[in-house]
Amino acid sequence: MHLDSVSQVISLSEAQNALWDGRNVITVSNVTDIAEEFGIPFVHDIHKAPKINIQTMGMFDSGTNLLDMYLKKNFNRKHSHEFWKHFPPVERQNVGGLAEKWVDKHLQDRNAYVIIMVRNPISHIVSWRKDGYNIDLCAYQKWDKILSEPCHMQWRFRKDKSIKWEVDFEAPGLVSVWNDYIQGYVKLLKKYPEKVLICRYEDLVIHPELEIARMAKFMNVPLPEKITTIVDAAKNVHHSGGRDLAIEKITKSKYIEEITYREPSGVPIRKVLDKICPAIDFNLIKHLPLGEEDVPRYDSDCKKYIS
Repeated sequence: MHLDSVSQVISLSEAQNALWDGRNVITVSNVTDIAEEFGIPFVHDIHKAPKINIQTMGMFDSGTNLLDMYLKKNFNRKHSHEFWKHFPPVERQNVGGLAEKWVDKHLQDRNAYVIIMVRNPISHIVSWRKDGYNIDLCAYQKWDKILSEPCHMQWRFRKDKSIKWEVDFEAPGLVSVWNDYIQGYVKLLKKYPEKVLICRYEDLVIHPELEIARMAKFMNVPLPEKITTIVDAAKNVHHSGGRDLAIEKITKSKYIEEITYREPSGVPIRKVLDKICPAIDFNLIKHLPLGEEDVPRYDSDCKKYIS
């Protein structure tokens, strides 16, 4: 069952290289069918629903801004990030398992949950090539160095002139960053199956009403009478676009042909899939949500290159 999504024309100057991450909103008013299918109630005033403490997690450019906005608009959320949402969920950092320790602390609250955003690995790598954030030194390398150049991320958060969090993370290459993060998220999912939920960026873009219902059922809270759908860009960066463009890029795999303005080689990822795809740990995707049939699988770009 799908509700017909309400669409809105988006006009942005650099939409062709867009990663949509959500800002302006519209509403889908018919929630009754969704509530019945998922077996959950809905409320007229979401602020009268139980207050829930949700920490979001995800790598840069995975869609965490979009997720935060959906949570804010559709749930009675206690919004306070207790730790950096991009923390590497692995032990390959000088503070050793810091993200897991913060998750342990956060989930001591019986009304606390963690929702993790993940993204198609090929699409994610292309996005990192546009904005690498703390891993920009390896993300902007030529394709022939992407697999071999170490990817080093250092980050410090200071509060009152003292260091509160410190991260020193290194992966063997850019693809290994995706592998390591997903592996760490799967570990958290197995440790807290009733408290940790993984959400795929593509599902939230294409079927937001179903993903919101899945979150509500998981957290045992009601749906709002009107589900708010995000249609415009949340990130104030030059390459953020709108939902219609994001859906087209996902369903037609347009990202494999993109040449970003930071692309040092002028070569789209399509021409190096034979090298990138075998380095991706596709065994991890069996632990991720399957999604709807019209949402491409995470191995769909690589079927030709993996056994």
